[in-house]
Amino acid sequence: MDISSTPDPTVAEVIAMQDPGDREACRSELEAATPATFPKIYRRWWAYGLLAQRDGRVERYVQAHRGGGDWREISAA
Repeated sequence: MDISSTPDPTVAEVIAMQDPGDREACRSELEAATPATFPKIYRRWWAYGLLAQRDGRVERYVQAHRGGGDWREISAA
């Protein structure tokens, strides 16, 4: 996906991109950010959100959970 030609997502969209278990941490960090730290925190969570959307990621976690591999390899990819 080429993100250079798309508008930046809203804060709500960045939060929604996250894995369900990470959404509260994302929301908390973005809400606590100062004007000076917000851009860095926003970009980091946006990148995490894009990684969370990778094709086949959920299926690979399920397979690992069922004994088909190491989930840490999926997270590190």
